[in-house]
Amino acid sequence: MGGKVDVWSEEGVGTEIKVTFSADVPEDSANILSPDMEPFRSEESGPLPAISLVGFSEPDRGTELLKTTTCNYLKTWWGFQIVDGGDGGDIVIVNEETGPVVLATKRLDISRPFIILSSARGNPTIMSIAVDHERIGGFCRILYKPSGPSRLRAMLKLCVHAVVIAKTPRPSMNATAMGLAEESGRNLSHSNIFRRKSEETPYRRRTSRPDMTSRSPTASAASPMFHLAFPPGGGGGGKSLEPVECVDPDTSVPTITVGTGGTLLKASLGRSVIPERRFRILVVEDNSILRNLL
Repeated sequence: MGGKVDVWSEEGVGTEIKVTFSADVPEDSANILSPDMEPFRSEESGPLPAISLVGFSEPDRGTELLKTTTCNYLKTWWGFQIVDGGDGGDIVIVNEETGPVVLATKRLDISRPFIILSSARGNPTIMSIAVDHERIGGFCRILYKPSGPSRLRAMLKLCVHAVVIAKTPRPSMNATAMGLAEESGRNLSHSNIFRRKSEETPYRRRTSRPDMTSRSPTASAASPMFHLAFPPGGGGGGKSLEPVECVDPDTSVPTITVGTGGTLLKASLGRSVIPERRFRILVVEDNSILRNLL
């Protein structure tokens, strides 16, 4: 494309990459709009939910650029309203902070969806916090950095839907119970009518279930790669889970009894071979994102 790439890097600060190239501007560029830049539309006729930004107050340049870019997406492109503070918005976007999500989980507060911006890809602590919040019925998603507007827009669409559902009034328990009782009564009446008519029809033959064939010798087949592990000392309640060799009375194939009601073919055990590790690789990289990528 005839362009150039400039790179500036400083230890402890970060790396800046600038890509420069020439491009022609189309004549009808005013009418060309990327799908990611289209204004956001709410599921209801009212205004879009307000969004709170938490964790964007650090004075470093990276956080300031992230906040500027995120606000440009939310406000300029999509038409959301941004409010100050973590308690004013209907949707909360947190940057490298999980405190608001943990606090909402402890309070059992599921009124607001959360989006966590994180550079720790696959961090088990952050994933556990998100899962714990959703386990109580809340909404929490993790957006790993670096990311673009497409993923953020997709998550915001889910958040807006969650806000609409939270604001939708639910029917009372009495009304719901009455509706279920009426529906059950109708189904019961229909079932009685059908049963009575079936009994009054003399020429209807009742179909009988066909006889079962003899059991196949391979009824308890197991995968050759199956690993059988027994805990030392047996299972709970004093019952031992040691394997016991036996012969199925219907077949001549030796089987292994597992626990109180399970069986495995004896021939299926001991076939898996664990491959020996041939190489070990040392990865030296102080950046967690690049280290995980490597």
